[in-house]
Amino acid sequence: MMAKVIATLEEATALFEKGSFGRAESACRRLLRRDKESTSALFLMALIHQEQKKTDAAIAAYRKLIEIKSDIPEAYYNLGILLSNSGVFAEAIQCQKKALKLKPDWEDAWNNLGKVYLDQRELEQAIACFEKVIELNELNPVAWLNYGNCLLKGVPLNVASESLEIFQKASELNPDSGQAQQNLGLILETLDRKDEAIKLFQRAVELEPDKKMWRYFLDVRLGTASADGLPPEYVTGLFDSYADDFDDHLVKNLEYNTPAKLYDVFIKKVDPERIDAGLHILDLGCGTGLSGVLFEKHKQSMVGIDLSKKMIEVAREKEIYDELIIGDMHQVMDDRPSSFDLILSVDVFVYVGDLNRTFEVAASSLKPNGYFVFSVEKHDGEGFQLAKTNRFQHAQSYLQELIEKYKFQSLQIEEHTLRKEGGLDMTGYVVVLQKL
Repeated sequence: MMAKVIATLEEATALFEKGSFGRAESACRRLLRRDKESTSALFLMALIHQEQKKTDAAIAAYRKLIEIKSDIPEAYYNLGILLSNSGVFAEAIQCQKKALKLKPDWEDAWNNLGKVYLDQRELEQAIACFEKVIELNELNPVAWLNYGNCLLKGVPLNVASESLEIFQKASELNPDSGQAQQNLGLILETLDRKDEAIKLFQRAVELEPDKKMWRYFLDVRLGTASADGLPPEYVTGLFDSYADDFDDHLVKNLEYNTPAKLYDVFIKKVDPERIDAGLHILDLGCGTGLSGVLFEKHKQSMVGIDLSKKMIEVAREKEIYDELIIGDMHQVMDDRPSSFDLILSVDVFVYVGDLNRTFEVAASSLKPNGYFVFSVEKHDGEGFQLAKTNRFQHAQSYLQELIEKYKFQSLQIEEHTLRKEGGLDMTGYVVVLQKL
């Protein structure tokens, strides 16, 4: 009997290694019918499910395995990866920690623990993990790359020079990684080594030509980019990636209070009787509803529009919008002429360069004497520019030109600190306009 079990296990393992996952699964099931607590069969079954992208089945198999035998570090490690990919970050962290308790010098587990912390924007813990990997193996390419990714999320621009060696090491150890070359380019650009940076941006695009955002940023540096705005897929991906902790990240980490500032200026400048009657509101780039919760009390109806499906899902949980739309804000305004008393847009035009079309469709979508209320980041020059933060900044003189061109009246343009970026204050304008 034992010989037959061993033979079946060897058969299942060989089939798995050949990529014959269906036949390998059948062999495992035969083993588990004989012994439902066979740890070897359960582990192999979990691996098969994992390779087949059957996430729920793989998680269940690893959980069952750990219930039976709790000292297999690979089970915790693989389960942690699956949980992290499923957004179950707290348990994923605990799994990687258990794997490391059993196998303390495991570089891959330290890297994965750090990656989960990085995804959660817990940068100090993430950096400690990547430093541990480098202590174990100073030539680990993944650790250096992840270390750089960490610093890009949190390093103040004025101390970038102190981090240069880390990005250079990541680039050296990951010569075929577009991300490593892109990261080093960003740091060199911050240090005004622009020619070197452009060469690295070009190399990154060559290595990973599907990264449309990198192509766009390279075109910006070469002066060949469209001025309309950032690629929609970049904006969608950015906000889908951290919709769940978006509110906490903005308010706690970036000291973001632009919605409150804009609301206060709006309330001071508008007709109280009109507010009391209730407004039909359109919230452009509504995100999770941070702005909507402030303006909801004055609504007769409120529509939210955003490119990010995950942001819309979080906003829906707040139950403040009468309608939520996943799509393009310009199209929504164009499709609804003379429909709104208030069009609201907070921290959205940083992803739009040329605001001509935005002003044009906003003017057509507003009712007579309707309000257009928004924020922008400040540009000290003329017109607008794409800053090193990959966000557009607009000059007050440029806004004034648009106000006059599209027949708005300026009720208030106030300069404020809008948020933190890399440890530095980001200054901008909160703007309240009325359609003439």
